[in-house]
Parts: sequence; structure tokens; C-alpha cells
Amino acid sequence: MVAQPKPEPFITEELVELVKSLEGVINNPHFLPTELREIPHWLKVQKNKRGHWKQPCIYSRGKLTSYNWNLGSYHLALDKVLNQEPPGKAGFHARDRLCVIDLDDVIDGVTRQLKEPKILELLNTLKASVYLSSSGTGLHIPFRLQEGVEIDPPGKNLSFRDTEGGTGQFLGGKYPSFVAFTGVAVPRYDYGWLVEITQAEWNYIREFLWSVETVTYTEPSEPIPLAAQASTPQARAPREPEPKESPFGIKWKPNYRSHVESVFNGFDDPREESDTSTSGRCNQWISLYIRGAEHWTYDQAVQLSKQVEGFYLSKQTNPRNKKRPDWHEANVIKLIKKFTESSSLIYLSKHDLEGKKPVDEQLLQATRYAQGTGMKPTTQAIFLMIVSKASGRDRFKLSDSNLADAVDLHRTTVIRAKKELANFSFLKINGNIYTFL
Repeated sequence: MVAQPKPEPFITEELVELVKSLEGVINNPHFLPTELREIPHWLKVQKNKRGHWKQPCIYSRGKLTSYNWNLGSYHLALDKVLNQEPPGKAGFHARDRLCVIDLDDVIDGVTRQLKEPKILELLNTLKASVYLSSSGTGLHIPFRLQEGVEIDPPGKNLSFRDTEGGTGQFLGGKYPSFVAFTGVAVPRYDYGWLVEITQAEWNYIREFLWSVETVTYTEPSEPIPLAAQASTPQARAPREPEPKESPFGIKWKPNYRSHVESVFNGFDDPREESDTSTSGRCNQWISLYIRGAEHWTYDQAVQLSKQVEGFYLSKQTNPRNKKRPDWHEANVIKLIKKFTESSSLIYLSKHDLEGKKPVDEQLLQATRYAQGTGMKPTTQAIFLMIVSKASGRDRFKLSDSNLADAVDLHRTTVIRAKKELANFSFLKINGNIYTFL
């Protein structure tokens, strides 16, 4: 008798330990999809009577309160909530078009394997990001409904399991609810977008999550015709949001489109001579983006770098930790410098920068200025990081320690570089206040 291979754990023990240690803190919030971070549904979280970090609250008049926490007027974007006391802790309100599939007790607490394999069909069909719950045995699948999609969930509680155990709940729509969110994504389902659900996809979700509906039975006076079974939509491969339908949701130049799709389709089988490291993958796609996008921006280049990293790590059996946001910012700046030095990136006049935001124009001008002066390489890197952190503002504040962390240099090196930058005309420095001239 041949021994059957032991099934692989769905998640690692390290991820379970991580979610149990967060205590209301959002893990690596900068790696969450931009759409999810910016939606004004976020609020603070504190311990409930059972000692769990699941009590929603708002920060008002210098303190936390649960009074009227569910009023949308008190909800903010994630970054603003994270800066409130106590910092780093947050959750969101699933309501209106923002919904969450809350799957309870689907991961074995000992083996870390899936107790309900049926959900793999749902995960692979939706191509949505999947996050661990604070218990380490449940999953959260957030998504947003497309405009015009009408939903009719039969109830808040789900009824889909083939195995014994809790099923979970549907949160959102007519069942608004607070979500104690961890931000810890399951590596193989860590995408760079908040998935948008179409009407056909909702019909599939409804059929899947409520495969057994609880209704009061009455003897019919007439035979009841059988309802037509909802067809299962094909799984996204990978998610191609309407109407973009292109790798990573970018609008590519027509003459680049076939090449980009070829690179994307070969993502799992790169050529032997290509750099398959995280930085190599990110560099490849940032270079493609700068050259091949119809309108590229610095912010989108940084976001693309994060998406590529997440996509790459999701394919690994033992994925490494994600890089810090500052790494992606510095890497994009380095590639912009590389393109300008080789004359591959052509500067346009201010009025020709169609589709560019102030931060892009500012960064391009700063790069050209740095290359035309006698700045030392280290000073140039610090200068361009200052411009990047300004995000298009003419005047802003940035501490020396935060700047040092961003460029991965010692604080004394930053201070020396600031003294050198004081001799140039592009930037005025007054302590930690930077003003662009």
C-alpha cells in the first residue's frame, strides 16, 4: 500500500502567531490595496468585554468612544485613523458597496490545513485578496460591488459547508457590520487590488454561500417549478478589471501591449538569463511601465512595484517578508535616474506633461537638476528622496531620522548632505522644513 503524501498546510504557523499578536494593529498597512486604504470606512478598535480586539470606536475630543461609531460621518481613510491614538490600530465598517465574506473555522487549529476544501473553488474563482482573521482559523474576503450591482443575500449567516463547523457571515449591504481586520494576507491570495464584483459574479457568490437556504415550509397548492441553477462563472486568470483588461490594470501603448502580455504570461517561467529576484522582477516591470504606459506617474510606478512583489511572493512556497515601502520608492527613483542618464526618458515642457500630477513634474525636474550639478551620489539620493516625500507639495516637514530611514543611511550622513544641499538653488532648507524654489 502506497502512503499518500501529506497535504500542505494552507498557512504557516508564523502567520498564525502574527495575527494573534497584533492586538488591533493593522499589519503592514502600506501593502494593502490603495482602494481599500482610501475608502472612508475606517475607525478605531479596542478590547471588548471578552478581551478581544473587536470593539469598534471612534476618536473624539481626545479619547476613544463607542458612541455612534456606526455613523459614516465619523469614518475616515485608513492612514488618518492609523495616526490617531493609539496609533496603528484600526478596523473598517462593511457597508454599502464594501462587503466582506467572513468564513469561520475553515482552517485546522493544529495542522493549519483547510478543514473545508470546498472554499478553494470560491477563492480561485474570485481572485480576491484573502486575509487571516485574528483567530488564525478564519478568513476575510473583502470586495467592492460595481456600480449598479444589486444584491439580495438570503441572510447574514452563511450555509455552504460540506464539513461540520461554523460557517461564517456575510457583512455589508443590508447587513452592515464592523470588521476586526488584521491585514495579514494569505500569500497565495495576496493581490494588489480590491476586487470589484459584477452582477454575474454576485449571482455565483449567492449560489455558493447559501447553497442550503433555511425557509419555512408550507404545503404548496400548486407544483413549484424548479429554479434554474445559476451557472458558475469562469475563474479570473488573473483578475482583469473592467474596462482595463490589461496586466496590472495599466493602459499600455498599442505597440507595447503584445510584449507586455507576453512578459506577463511568462511570469511563472522566466527565461534562464533573466533576474528572478524580487528586485529583478520589480525593475523589469517598472522599466516596462515607464516606457510602455500611455501616461506614467511616479505614484503608480511605486504601486506597481508593490503589486509585482506581491504577485511574485504569492507564487512561492516559502515566501520571504515583503520589502518596506521606502525600498520601492528608492528603487523607482533609481530607475528614473537610469533612464534620464541614458537619454531614454525625454523631458517635456510643463504644459506638455499630460496626465502627470505635481509630484511627477517635481520629481522629473529635480532629477534633471541633480544630474546637471556636482552633487555627490549620496547627496543626490537624499535630495531625490526629499522630493519624493514632498508628494508635489511646495513646502513640507520631514525629520532627519525619518529621512535617514527612507534612504537607509545614518542620520549624520543625512545632516551632512543637507548642509551640501543648502548651496544649491532648487531647495531651501530651514531645519526640518523644506521649501522648493
